[in-house]
Amino acid sequence: LLLEPAGVGGIGWGFPPTDPLVFVAIWGGFLALLYAAVARDIRVSPVYLAVALPFIATGYVALGIVVVPLAYLLRRRSFPDLLCIAGLLVLAFCDIFYLQEMLGGDYSRFNTIFKFYFDAWILLGTGSLLLVGRWLAARQPVLPASVRRGATIVAVVALLATPFALNVDIGQGLLGIGYPPAGYHTLDGLAYLDASRPGEAAAIAYLRSLEGDHCIVEAENGDYGYYSRVSTFTGIPTILGQISHELTWRGNGAWYAERPADVRAIYENPEESLALMAKYNATLLYVGEPERERYSVRLPDRGLTLIYDEGGVQIYERLPAAYPGQER
Repeated sequence: LLLEPAGVGGIGWGFPPTDPLVFVAIWGGFLALLYAAVARDIRVSPVYLAVALPFIATGYVALGIVVVPLAYLLRRRSFPDLLCIAGLLVLAFCDIFYLQEMLGGDYSRFNTIFKFYFDAWILLGTGSLLLVGRWLAARQPVLPASVRRGATIVAVVALLATPFALNVDIGQGLLGIGYPPAGYHTLDGLAYLDASRPGEAAAIAYLRSLEGDHCIVEAENGDYGYYSRVSTFTGIPTILGQISHELTWRGNGAWYAERPADVRAIYENPEESLALMAKYNATLLYVGEPERERYSVRLPDRGLTLIYDEGGVQIYERLPAAYPGQER
């Protein structure tokens, strides 16, 4: 409630209704479970189906699909029902309102949908499965216990084996970042560095082993590319990340012209490097291939000590004696 990012200008409404076929393609599985859960209530009190009519008549068909199970769940209000109610309310909110931001046109609701749907997915996923579990628990088992145990084992094995059997390469070549050859599978988001950029992988492993509080200087060069990657992989803060995302939430203030220029000056103007590092409390300076591609790197002869030099990567630490009045 207290967040006041420069990139959000309030709440808007009146955006064209969501395409019901697209909506069902995304949420149809959860909605089918919820409609099955309230089927008996619908037979007992079909009058509540009428809540969908105003929305369907005005073109908000997807919203009409949402409000029917919502109306029946509001009459029950058990814990699983409350989770589903919350998820359905999130979906209803996103179909009527959106956060006004820098994106416009067809993308006006982009971040609203992107962020809020995560919450709806968790709420509906948890609540609907609890409803299914409650329904199954109340039924008499049809199959013998040994068969049920065998079916459970088969289902678990099938779920674990499916990603490998399908050989899905999600993210292969995403954003121009090279991956190892086909057949390479892992859930480790850092693992591709070992094969594609082993020098950087070793340097990042070294940085992750450092103790104490640090701030690092690294190259910045817009969004969706192999920049601002050291702070991402290590958790060590840097001066500037992906600049358009910074613009979205900070707005176009003095920092927009100042910080990119300061990062460039740290790498290219040795007379200013130490003062600018002290300005941002930066203790480390990273020089890898992206830095050498982006800048004409020239560093000061004094005030920096080389603490890492392997695989085409150099990491420098600002000496405590340099600008001591501006140390942490």
